[in-house]
Amino acid sequence: MIIREGIKQFPLVICTREAIEWLHILLED
Repeated sequence: MIIREGIKQFPLVICTREAIEWLHILLED
């Protein structure tokens, strides 16, 4: 089931985007 695999990885994608946002904030300061 490809859809179920996508749902499993979705939180990981959100965490990665959060981390990237934090890196941008830290680099700007």
